[in-house]
Amino acid sequence: MSAAPESIATRPLSPALGAEILGVDLHQALTPAQEAALRKLLDERQVLLFRRQDITVEDQIRVMRLFGKVSDETHDGSFHTFVSNVLPNGLFGDHELIYHSDFAFGEYQPPVISLYATDVGSAAGPTSFANCTRACAELPDALRHTLEGKTVVQVARFAGGNSAATSDNRSRMLGLKNLPPDSNFRMSRHPVMKPHPRTGVPLLFTSVKHSSHIEGFEREESDRIVKELLTRIYAADNTFTHHWQNGDLLIWDNVATQHARPGLAGGGKEQRRTLRRVLVSEKTARQMLGDVSYGSGDG
Repeated sequence: MSAAPESIATRPLSPALGAEILGVDLHQALTPAQEAALRKLLDERQVLLFRRQDITVEDQIRVMRLFGKVSDETHDGSFHTFVSNVLPNGLFGDHELIYHSDFAFGEYQPPVISLYATDVGSAAGPTSFANCTRACAELPDALRHTLEGKTVVQVARFAGGNSAATSDNRSRMLGLKNLPPDSNFRMSRHPVMKPHPRTGVPLLFTSVKHSSHIEGFEREESDRIVKELLTRIYAADNTFTHHWQNGDLLIWDNVATQHARPGLAGGGKEQRRTLRRVLVSEKTARQMLGDVSYGSGDG
């Protein structure tokens, strides 16, 4: 295969984050200079978009290996899965996914994730992204001082999953050292202002889906602070929404950003949405999830 051109042209996707990569055919081999440029762009812009790509799963895996070890999620040697509301083995179905970073309830988060649009309808739900490093950088000094050294408790699968019951059940976690015996939740603790594991840049590690509370505060104060942080993270000027077209490849930093999508039920064939997922991870999904079922909205 011939090498792609040396230069990489880009276009910002939003002021807050994201870059569209122009003039690169991912079916062709990339040069070392291009590979280095893409790694640098991911650190700087957090989300990379490649439009109109005609790539195989092998191409997608090859590209993702630029960013680290590719995970064999399903332990079958395929190194990919499908996020789909059409395929019988597709992950996550039709339901809404509120803002989160995948596996944020565990000690380890896969650093980089990709989705490639193999079959999307004209009304397929978009994917939105929020920049957690930018939100942290813009904290007022007083709030930053309040958060210094503080720990956030992250929990998987609040009762009710993605429903409104999620926030109501956070109170069950307050002050607990271990999870209730009737739960299949996973719990972990992280700095609220967490250093990015690769760049060292601090980011706000709180999400509407997984963050239970901040330790060291009474419930009301914790709730107030978490709400303020989430308002900053999900502010319109700190987010970007991508509307899918067939042939789109999105690659994003799973620690520096959060992502979300609306529910997809009721739209018929125009809401069909099949995206091929390849992720960079030193651990498999089974290692990160333990006995928690995969694809039920826990990512």
